[in-house]
Amino acid sequence: MDNHAEDSPRIGILINEIDGFFNRPLIDGFRAKAQQLGLKLLFFPVRIIDAESAFERQYNQLLNFADTPHIDGLISVTSSFMSAGDHDATVAALARLAHVPMVSLGLTLPWAPTIAPDNTTGFRALIEHLIQDHGCKRIAFMKGRESNPDAIARYEVFLACMEAAGLPIDERLIVCGEFDHYHGRLAMEALLERRSPFDALVAANDEMALAAMSVAAERGLHIPEDFAVVGFDDVLSLHRTGPPLSTVRQPLREQAELALDVLLAKLRGEAVSDSYIVPTRLVLRQTCGCRSDRMPPPAMLGVSASTNADDSVVEQMLNAAVVQNEYRDEYRQHIARLHRSLFDEDTKPFEACVSDVAEACLAQQGDLSTLQALLFVMYRRLFADSAMTRQELQRYGERLQNGQILISNAYALDQLRIAFASKFNDTQFTGQLRARVSSFEIDQTLDLIENAIARLGQRSCYIGLYDAPVSFDGIRHSETLVRAHLIFSVVDGVRQKLDGAASFPATHLVPDALFRASGFEVMCLFPVAQLNHHFGYLALDVTSEPPTSRLEVVIEEITSTLCGALVAAELARARDMLRNDLADVAQKNRRLADLAERDELTGLYNRRGFFTRAEAAMVANAGRPLVVIFADLDRLKYINDSFGHKEGDFAIRMAAQILAHAFRSGDVVSRMGGDEFVILGVECSPAAAERIRARIYRMFDNFNARSGKGYPLGCSIGYCELPAHSATSLETVISQADSFLYEEKSRRKAARDAAGGEQRVR
Repeated sequence: MDNHAEDSPRIGILINEIDGFFNRPLIDGFRAKAQQLGLKLLFFPVRIIDAESAFERQYNQLLNFADTPHIDGLISVTSSFMSAGDHDATVAALARLAHVPMVSLGLTLPWAPTIAPDNTTGFRALIEHLIQDHGCKRIAFMKGRESNPDAIARYEVFLACMEAAGLPIDERLIVCGEFDHYHGRLAMEALLERRSPFDALVAANDEMALAAMSVAAERGLHIPEDFAVVGFDDVLSLHRTGPPLSTVRQPLREQAELALDVLLAKLRGEAVSDSYIVPTRLVLRQTCGCRSDRMPPPAMLGVSASTNADDSVVEQMLNAAVVQNEYRDEYRQHIARLHRSLFDEDTKPFEACVSDVAEACLAQQGDLSTLQALLFVMYRRLFADSAMTRQELQRYGERLQNGQILISNAYALDQLRIAFASKFNDTQFTGQLRARVSSFEIDQTLDLIENAIARLGQRSCYIGLYDAPVSFDGIRHSETLVRAHLIFSVVDGVRQKLDGAASFPATHLVPDALFRASGFEVMCLFPVAQLNHHFGYLALDVTSEPPTSRLEVVIEEITSTLCGALVAAELARARDMLRNDLADVAQKNRRLADLAERDELTGLYNRRGFFTRAEAAMVANAGRPLVVIFADLDRLKYINDSFGHKEGDFAIRMAAQILAHAFRSGDVVSRMGGDEFVILGVECSPAAAERIRARIYRMFDNFNARSGKGYPLGCSIGYCELPAHSATSLETVISQADSFLYEEKSRRKAARDAAGGEQRVR
């Protein structure tokens, strides 16, 4: 470890997907605590250690960089890349870093203190609540991954609660959802197919609970009327999405802050415990039956029948709605306003008050579930008051129900605003980056990256290349990193000259002097790789929060562009060096040319390959009808957000296969990036293109009919004729096809809306 005692301590953090919604509170906690203590953070966004996808395994090369002399200690958010991974493989991979001072979150490591949530107290209270307060007797359980310690602990709590209540365990009601949405859906479908009745489902995490609820809704079942559903994590309140789920709140931000405190104590030589258990707490909402038609009696809510909003009643209402201490003063004011306006002669003051309070809650908490709970409490209190006439109860009850609708509308509008702003910014950014790639020259590519980093609002960025590319098939089969050299460096917004830059140990990331002089507070490392061919890494200073919730997607677009330039440069060098051996040159050129022109995820041509092949086809078919077809994959963001990036990659690959099979060998089929595909149809008239479009839509329908996926796969297609002997450029025709594509998207959306939302997206 280098000597930088005069500097701020530098902490490395191993975490899966910095864009992952579950990890966001952890990252916020790390950032806030580091800023408070004057620490510097280096994030290494690794993936599941034994991932099947080569694309995911690329990120695990970053584990080799975690053993850098530039950090003092490591925090491994092991639970984030262990939830769907193999226990033994994960421990073996992290054991290579056992000599580095470390703290683990979620998984016990023999050499590191462990911080984990209390899997017992809150979860036991939740299950006992179902049994004692709602009278549930036949309870189904959805387990997490068999080898995951949290999954094992939560299942043991379930078994103990059932035994203590004298309730039998029905093996037909036990299913495994692997801790993710996709397998949660499969588990719920299997549970319902068994046709064994149950009155409650306990899921070992919220993601599986949401998956189960989506399957239930598709089957026409109602929650909690048909059965209760509960989970664990409380990720909904953190990300203001989904139904009001009863669950156990896991304090993620507090775990991050505690991890830094424990690691710093360890670095100071102080004694630390082997394990720390962070308390969890029960959060009762609607899906268990509370605060709905199946709510417990008013006595349980701790509220009186009085309509006077005196201090004691207000406190009882705050307790019943589970309002956190830090927000109680604001909610006391909210209750006073809501109470006054509820009993006004006119309904408009109450509606205006609910809208104002909802806006305030979104601005302060980013969450409306507490306000929803509060209105449910007011509703129960209203009908517990025997002094009111039937007409009064009906009038004020309807106002409270309308208030719930107003809250739902306010939430939906806020989510739409956030989703639109995020997608627009990300799509515009990556689209402009692709549009500006007119060649794969290294210098031009680096100029584009400089502009992209500036647009992200980041002050410093470094790109290092290994002196020789390395092969990486998996963490157990990786080549040793030796030396690297910088090809790109922006420091405090200024591009540095790197002519003749000397190499340095690759794990140092940048030359020692430059690293010590850098003013970063938070840095994130990304691989520069194509399949198992690793060129180097990109280190980005993210001290300023990037203006996107999908930073990894944006950086992947940047590094993919760089990889194309590097492969093209390697191809040029190979041609120059091997001219005397024509056979070897031809073989290597074919391999490198194909690698440079192929999209790594789908095997289709990439942007470079499309323009090369399309221009050649246009020359060879001069005077014949040509059509440019633009296809855009539908709802990719929804698939990524709901089922994970691995499932999103699968969707892209399946769409690519369908498109490839829909065209002839002489046509040029490509993936331009993200969810966009462009095809040049040779000897293809507009009438033929219309038939092709209809055929592709049918092929997607056939795929959906047999895929068994929890989402429909489809695309929208626009096309434009390239007239014979026309001087119109290929780029112009692509742009026109893109415009027709969005007209087609609008048409298809209108058709779906007219059908009442029942037609599947093609």
